[in-house]
Amino acid sequence: MSIKTAVVWLSIGGLVAMAGCAGRQSASTPHGEQVKQPVLGAAEQHHSLGIEYLSNDSLNAAEAEFRQATELDPTLAKAYKGLGLIYLREGKFDQAIDEYSRACGLSPSDASAHSGLAEAYMGAGRLTNATSEYRVAVQLEPANPANFIDLGAAFNKQGLLPEAIEAYRRAVEISPDNVTVVLTLGNILYENKMFADAITVYLHAAELNPGDLEVAKTLGSLYLQTENYERAAESYERAAVMQPTDPRIRYWLATAYDHLGLQEKAVMNMEKSLELNPGNVDLYWLLGDMYNKAGRYDDAIAVVQKELAVRPSSASAYFVWGRALEMKGALEDARAKYEKAASFNDPSWSPSASVALKELEAKLGAGKP
Repeated sequence: MSIKTAVVWLSIGGLVAMAGCAGRQSASTPHGEQVKQPVLGAAEQHHSLGIEYLSNDSLNAAEAEFRQATELDPTLAKAYKGLGLIYLREGKFDQAIDEYSRACGLSPSDASAHSGLAEAYMGAGRLTNATSEYRVAVQLEPANPANFIDLGAAFNKQGLLPEAIEAYRRAVEISPDNVTVVLTLGNILYENKMFADAITVYLHAAELNPGDLEVAKTLGSLYLQTENYERAAESYERAAVMQPTDPRIRYWLATAYDHLGLQEKAVMNMEKSLELNPGNVDLYWLLGDMYNKAGRYDDAIAVVQKELAVRPSSASAYFVWGRALEMKGALEDARAKYEKAASFNDPSWSPSASVALKELEAKLGAGKP
């Protein structure tokens, strides 16, 4: 449900709540006093019933009441909006376009009628028409951030990225404390690899809601993308406190520490990631590689042997094993492991294994008399 539709439903709920309040007021009136209730015209009565049915998701009954209202008063614009909303919910976009168009013709200054028509055009794939109607809604209600968000979405669907970003920025300017609005801008910046700008927006979101796990994780990812590994580690540390059993957070935290050269912290978090997700076989050789960097060669060999027990054709495991043996000085044994890694013709590892073999042969040759 879009923000616009949610606002419509909020209005519906308000009307129903007002009806309930009126009933309670009548019941609480002192005996002998009478409160005059407004008398609605027949068309208005049917419209009110339609609103009530809508609030209970009784779409067929609501449609009948709205239709009756328009027959009794063909100028009742809000009844056509009610019909348009029903057809939107049912995915009948052409019918929604017809009803919202009537509402706009009768009430051209009604921003919600134009935004409803725009949403119907969006559903029908008529993006240019949708953009035009959203522009009208923005002009009529320039202080409503939902109109700018919808306009941005229409631009984005047409591949008009600068225009979409500008519309989302306007929404944030109007409602800077609304996390949902802020993240709408942050997401489009992230998706389009505008990482520096996205970081600024996500930092704003983090200030608004410091306990948001997804914001903390996204900031960690953004800092990794921009190679700011210290800030990446800080963000993932916050995320790990919020969700200590997520193996992916531990993996990326290990990656950040690995880039910082803090190998023991990298190992600790990769061990935790493997503990939380032992079915992810790749984590074995990744941990083995970090053990090698930490100088823990026997641990590296032990962990890749566990991997090979379940994935015997793992070129990565043999490569890590070979590297551990080479660092221990067991060069002949290391050569055998590198040759095994190369034998699988794994495009991700065969070239590395071939390079390692050449370097190893040079070492072996240098040691010969």
